[in-house]
Amino acid sequence: MLEHEAWIMNLTEANIGPSEPKWFKLYDGSETFGLNSLSAQDMSNLVDRFIVDDELFQTYYRNYVKQGDPAILEGCGVKCKLYLLCSMVTSNFGDQTNCNEISRKMKL
Repeated sequence: MLEHEAWIMNLTEANIGPSEPKWFKLYDGSETFGLNSLSAQDMSNLVDRFIVDDELFQTYYRNYVKQGDPAILEGCGVKCKLYLLCSMVTSNFGDQTNCNEISRKMKL
């Protein structure tokens, strides 16, 4: 896979009006996160960037929650960030090796 795009619509707006919902592109991976591809190496590098660049991670979080106001207001602190990063790098939650490495890099 070389690219990822996310498209959304405003559900509240769609439920109010009689017209068709207006879909819009929320983000694409290469533009928003500076990815060349979605290769395992590029994704691993992105996780490492998220660890040290909280502004970039918060951009990810806003897109993860589809710009949903309640989630954005709640925010994503250290525990939330660790959980989301761990879920990116772990397919077997019985094996916490990668999560432990992220915790170490986050200095937790």
